Amino acid sequence: AGPSTSYQVGKGFTWQTADNRFKLSVGGRLQVRFTNDFYEDDENEPDFDVPRARVWLTGNAFESYLKYKFEFDIAGDEADTTLPNGSTRSSNNRLVELKDAYVDFAKWSAFSIRGGQFKVPYSRHQLTSSGRQEFVDRGITDGVFAPGRDVGVMVHGKAGGESSDLFEYYFGAFDGEGENRTNNDHGLMYAGRLAVN
Repeated sequence: AGPSTSYQVGKGFTWQTADNRFKLSVGGRLQVRFTNDFYEDDENEPDFDVPRARVWLTGNAFESYLKYKFEFDIAGDEADTTLPNGSTRSSNNRLVELKDAYVDFAKWSAFSIRGGQFKVPYSRHQLTSSGRQEFVDRGITDGVFAPGRDVGVMVHGKAGGESSDLFEYYFGAFDGEGENRTNNDHGLMYAGRLAVN
C-alpha cells in the first residue's frame, strides 16, 4: 500500500507508510505583531514585526521509535555585515536560523536518548513552545535564568499514571554556548529536570 496523507491543525501535513516505519510531518506557524510606542512629545513609533516564522519537519525513519525533528526560523536574526574597514553594519535583511535538529531513540517511554540541537531541559517556561504560551512573549527573566537551545545529548523518559506521564525526567550534557555555536572552551554544561504532573 502507498503512503497515507493527512492533515491536523498544529501538526501540519503528514505522509506515513502503511507499516509505520517512515513518517514525515511538515508544518509551520507565523507570528506577526504590530506595536506603537507613545512618547511624551507626542511622537509615535509604529512598527510591524515578524518575531517568528517557523517551518518544521518531524517524523520517524526506518523504525517508529527512531524519531527526528528539524525546525527552522525563516524570520531569523538580523544580519550583521563586517565591512572591509573592520566596522560592522546591521541590516534589515534576515537570515534563516536553525532552531532544532535532533534524532531521538525513543523505543521505550521510560528511557529515550536524544542527540543534536534542542532545548536544554531546565525551565518549563522555556520548554513550552512559544506558540502555546499564555502570553505572546516569554517573561524577561526567562532569558537570564533559563538556557535556550544548545547542542548536546540527553536521556529522558516518562512513567506512571494513566497516560504514563505522571513523572518526567531529563538529564543531559551540552556545549553550553547556545544554539548554532560550537564549544569554544574545554567545558560542558550539565542540566537535569525532574517533574511531577
